Amino acid sequence: MKKKRKETITASELMKRLQEDPDYKAKIEEIESRKARSTEEYFSAADPVFISLAEEGIKIDSNNTLSKGMIDLSQSNFEAAVPILVKWLSIIDYLPLREDIVRSLAVPWTDPKVAKDLISLIDEESRGTSLTWATANTLAVIADEEIQEDLIRQISNEDLGSTREMLILALGNIQNDATYKFLTGLLDDQDLAGHVIMALGKNPRKDFVEIVTPFLEHEKEWIRNEAEKLLLSLNE
Repeated sequence: MKKKRKETITASELMKRLQEDPDYKAKIEEIESRKARSTEEYFSAADPVFISLAEEGIKIDSNNTLSKGMIDLSQSNFEAAVPILVKWLSIIDYLPLREDIVRSLAVPWTDPKVAKDLISLIDEESRGTSLTWATANTLAVIADEEIQEDLIRQISNEDLGSTREMLILALGNIQNDATYKFLTGLLDDQDLAGHVIMALGKNPRKDFVEIVTPFLEHEKEWIRNEAEKLLLSLNE
C-alpha cells in the first residue's frame, strides 16, 4: 500500500489558513490585547515622571518609553533629568518603568553620586533579578571609589546570581591594590573568571600577565578572547 504523500503548501498559503483559523485569530487578539494593556500600564505609571521632567524644561518625547528615546540624552539636557529620575526610582513600583529609569542612567555624565542610590536598590532586592542586573549594568558605567566596599560586599553575595558579573565590571572602574587583590582572588571561580578578566582589562597592569596567561587555553572561546585582548593591550 502506497503511503499518502504529505501536502506541501507555501508560506503565504499557510499564513492565509492561519488567519482564517478562529483559534489562531483568538490567540493573536489576546496577544495584542495584552500588549495594549502593558503599554497603558507603562504610560500610566510614567505619567507623573513625564510631568516632573516637563516642569523642569527637560526635553521629552511622551510617545516613547524611557528605553526608546523618551529623553534627549544630550549631556546638558540629561544632567538636569538625573535627580528627577532618581527621585521617582524610589517612588514607583512598576517594574518595567523602574528598569527603564535605571538603564537610562547608564551614560558617562550621570553624577557618580547616584551610584549610592543604585547600590541601595540592589540591597532592597537581596537576590538576582532583571532589575538588579540592569542596575549593576549602569554601575559598570558610573561606579567610582565611593562605592568600592559596597561593590565588594555585593559581589560576595552569591544570591545575586548573574548580577555579580556586572558588579565585577563596575569594580573594574576602580584602580587600586585592594580592588585588584579582590578581583584576582575570583579568578578560580569558573562562573566569574571571564568577567574578572574583562574588569582587569579596563586598567591592565604588567603583573596581570602571569595570572591571565593560563586563560588563553580556557575551554570557552569568549574567555580566551578576553584574556588575549588584555595581554595585547599591555604591548600597545
